[in-house]
Amino acid sequence: MRIIFIISALLASGGAAMAHGAEELGHHWEMPAYRTEMYLQIILMAAIAVAAYGVSVIKDMLRQRRSKQ
Repeated sequence: MRIIFIISALLASGGAAMAHGAEELGHHWEMPAYRTEMYLQIILMAAIAVAAYGVSVIKDMLRQRRSKQ
């Protein structure tokens, strides 16, 4: 259930970055600096989501290991 929340939050925030459409921000996408910044922000959001999921998986593994002992 956590991963669904993380993915939906990532998609919502990434979608907001690109939601303005070609009419309003199309000319910005032609600028390499703007494109680079947008892609960097989306990659950072994805990395944070993957790291958060990884931390939760590791915590669950440690919790299971302790309960078996």
